[in-house]
Amino acid sequence: MGSLTVTKDIADAICAAVLSVDGVAGLTSGRMAHAVLRIPGALIEGLQVFDTDGPDVHIAVHLIYDLSSRREIPQLVRDVQAAVLAVPAVAQAPGSTRVDVIVADAVRHSPTK
Repeated sequence: MGSLTVTKDIADAICAAVLSVDGVAGLTSGRMAHAVLRIPGALIEGLQVFDTDGPDVHIAVHLIYDLSSRREIPQLVRDVQAAVLAVPAVAQAPGSTRVDVIVADAVRHSPTK
């Protein structure tokens, strides 16, 4: 099993880090609501943490892209990955951390977002 036990506080910190990236309009659980982290007392939409066979951590973030940001998606993905890896609980986890970013939807926000 992976070495990062995700609490609600850690999940909230990861979500806040993702949402702070320019070009991210939100997180989504997807059409079938499969991208949900279930932890005691909460369902966190748009976040998944997978068990691994060792100390490594595998996190998936399902986001909504803000078309009005006009950001190139590969750079957005790198920025989201960096933001997640900078969350203290993630950064301090032993082993390596894999962060998959799924651009699941897109919206156009006004410039006053």
